[in-house]
Amino acid sequence: DRPWACCVSFSEPNTPEIAGAAAFAQYDVDAIELPDNFTDDLADRPALYRRHRKIWQDMTPRDWQEQRAVYYALITELDQQFGRLVDHLEAAGTLDNTIIVMLSDHGRYLGGHGFDNHNFGAFEEIYNVPLIMAGPGIASGCSADACIGIADLCPTILDLAGAAPIDAPDARSCLLYTSDAADERS
Repeated sequence: DRPWACCVSFSEPNTPEIAGAAAFAQYDVDAIELPDNFTDDLADRPALYRRHRKIWQDMTPRDWQEQRAVYYALITELDQQFGRLVDHLEAAGTLDNTIIVMLSDHGRYLGGHGFDNHNFGAFEEIYNVPLIMAGPGIASGCSADACIGIADLCPTILDLAGAAPIDAPDARSCLLYTSDAADERS
């Protein structure tokens, strides 16, 4: 009868990349495409990027495909665990009254620009990460092209819960980006 919150955090799919055989078998390594920018020569970028890429210079295209397959398998395993949480909420009869947020704190290169990991460079693969929300007050099937950050979750959840806002000048409720909100502002 009272509000509650639960934060479930996983370290995967960070390194080391180790996935179960069943999840890995779902991916055809040979069919996995490498990013369009895989062979980016980085000629128009600072030399630091070209030096950093040397860390992975001995990886073959096949190595990158295998690494991507393991990464995808880890995501599959996380999806299954997340599904178990949603199933539990549904069985408890609380799914329709629960705000669910799924996000990542950063992306991963996985061969983009010839890099891996996430803590180097200012490229799209690192900053364009998923943020998925569902629950009461959240329109189904909508997406936003707005630049939304983790800091925006606090005012968004407060907005959805009908709670008083917190003065956070560097964060805004994501509800401002919905089509209904846009119609109301125009």
